[in-house]
Amino acid sequence: MTMDLYTSVMPKHLSNEIDKLDNELEKLSESGEEIIDSRYKQEKKNSIITFPGDSLVV
Repeated sequence: MTMDLYTSVMPKHLSNEIDKLDNELEKLSESGEEIIDSRYKQEKKNSIITFPGDSLVV
């Protein structure tokens, strides 16, 4: 009984989760430039300089 329930519910649940992930990735793709611009403006406003890589290596 439990295994039957699991096998009948799981594909629907998986499909719903994949659709949710797809929607979130689409939103991120559409708003990527806005996110980058707002982060740059915030860092510029706060005078934050970021360096990629390991900050302990000089």
